[in-house]
Amino acid sequence: MKVGSDLDGVIVYTPLKKNDYVPFKLREFYNSCSPTKYAKMNFDYIITGRKEFFRKLTEKWLEKYDVNYGNLVMYPNKIRKSLNGVFKFKTKVINELGIKKYYENHRGIYNHLRENCTYANIIFIEKI
Repeated sequence: MKVGSDLDGVIVYTPLKKNDYVPFKLREFYNSCSPTKYAKMNFDYIITGRKEFFRKLTEKWLEKYDVNYGNLVMYPNKIRKSLNGVFKFKTKVINELGIKKYYENHRGIYNHLRENCTYANIIFIEKI
C-alpha cells in the first residue's frame, strides 16, 4: 500500500506567521524547523505545497532528521501558488500515484482531498 504525507504541519513543525512568507525569511525559517512524531514514520511519498525552488534545502532537512521516504513531490515553480492550486496539485498527484493513505494537516485541503481522492484514505492531523 502506497502511503503519502504532507510535509509542513505533519512531518515538520512549522508555525508559520504571515511575515515568514518572504523568500529570504523562508530559507531561514525552514532550516530552523523541528520534526514532529510523524517524522519517524515511513512514507512512499511526501507531497508538499513548498515550491520546487526549496528542494535542496528540504532534502537536506529530511536527511538531517533521518526521515524515511521514497519520493519528494514539490509544487512546481512555474505555477503561481494559491490554495486552489495546491488543492489541484495534491489531488492530481495522489490519484496518479495511486496513494492509498495520505496524512494532511490543513482542514481545507483535507476536505478537498476527501472529496476528490476516492481511492485514498485521507487522514487529518490535528494542529501539532
